Amino acid sequence: MPHGFAARVLALARKPSSPQVSLELAWQRLTYGALGFIAAVLVVCAVLEMPYLRDRKPLEPGIENTVAQLVWSI
Repeated sequence: MPHGFAARVLALARKPSSPQVSLELAWQRLTYGALGFIAAVLVVCAVLEMPYLRDRKPLEPGIENTVAQLVWSI
């Protein structure tokens, strides 16, 4: 064995190889990422709905509801 080999092995064993990452920190980073993604989706949905905010009758049933009601009455 070379001179000082045992001392180097013990020094490497005592020194932490990498900082410990807690599971809480990992979940926190994932949660912030998901929150950002959900906020972006919400903004996109709001932008897509902007042209339809001024509709005079927003609760008027669509054609698919009218057809479904007529089929059941026949």
